[in-house]
Amino acid sequence: MFVKRSYDNLVREAYTQAHISDMAQSGALTLNVPVVSDVFDDAVSTYIVMDDIPFPSFSAWIAEEHLSEEERSIRYTIAVEKIANAVHLLLNCPLPNDGGIGPVGGGYIQHIFFGMEKAAEPFVNSRALQNFVNKVRFNCFAAILFLRLVCCNRH
Repeated sequence: MFVKRSYDNLVREAYTQAHISDMAQSGALTLNVPVVSDVFDDAVSTYIVMDDIPFPSFSAWIAEEHLSEEERSIRYTIAVEKIANAVHLLLNCPLPNDGGIGPVGGGYIQHIFFGMEKAAEPFVNSRALQNFVNKVRFNCFAAILFLRLVCCNRH
């Protein structure tokens, strides 16, 4: 078992991971995703209890010292293809039946796009989100690194 701990509230992230794990277990997705056993919090932190999948990170796998430049290049290409495939699968992952605009389990959209990583308001539909984005688009910037995966309706 592996326990992820954060001072941030991880409940919505746990719902998302559990949904993706359920999709993988059912065969709807071909990803190795840890099964979420439990999520709980105390007064300070939130904890996600999940399966431990003991694989090295792509960066560690690519950076192993004994590799020749050719092997390193091949591993890099494999890693990029696997990451691209995973992103493609996640973008096409079926939403939960109760899915809507925002995180699985409900609540405000959380993304760096919203400055403080949380939308100022819940969006009832995609038109409301589009109207908000159109009002503030001159302040927009794109950033995709180091963001948590949270399922959102993209329509």
